[in-house]
Amino acid sequence: MGKYSEVIRQLVGAAKDRGLFSESQIFALADGAIGLKEALEDAFPQLQFILDRPHLKQHIYQGIEAMELPKKHFHPIFDATVSLIDAGKVRKIIKNIQNYKGTGAKEIETLANYLIRFRSLRSLSKIS
Repeated sequence: MGKYSEVIRQLVGAAKDRGLFSESQIFALADGAIGLKEALEDAFPQLQFILDRPHLKQHIYQGIEAMELPKKHFHPIFDATVSLIDAGKVRKIIKNIQNYKGTGAKEIETLANYLIRFRSLRSLSKIS
């Protein structure tokens, strides 16, 4: 794949070829790479962005893994975090991790920023 601008240009062309217009409801399932969501939203005003669950879980996994917790704590914390997202409690997770200062603080901050970026998505907890 090329740069976002080229990919978006191709997607817009493909949408027009299929009879979609600027007022058409468009759904995009993507990984949340920096700039992709924003480029899609610029090109498709009626876009409903859907963050894909495997990438979301990968970010959570990497953040928790960086904390270097004992193995017996890792999966319960991971599962609880995913469950909170499924319950629509993204803001609660963000609040809980924003002040984390222990091992892996940089990765936890990255996770918090990722969740902040997508917290308003209705779809954040809808994809399984």
